[in-house]
Amino acid sequence: MTPRRLPVQVGDCFVKTSTKLRSYIVVAIPEPAGRPPYAILAVRPGADGERITIGLSALIDPSLFRRVTAPGPE
Repeated sequence: MTPRRLPVQVGDCFVKTSTKLRSYIVVAIPEPAGRPPYAILAVRPGADGERITIGLSALIDPSLFRRVTAPGPE
């Protein structure tokens, strides 16, 4: 079985459209059986900083998040 291609990959960077002050990087994309995939995002990868969990459908919604080329300074 070929793994499906997701619209988001580990390492992708996003900012919330409401603030744009903090960028997040995707650190994991669990795909639990029978449930929608979601992403775990970190402010600073590898640090004990803030992490959020969000459904992929919300993450690719342009009214909520915008993809950026690199994480901003945090």
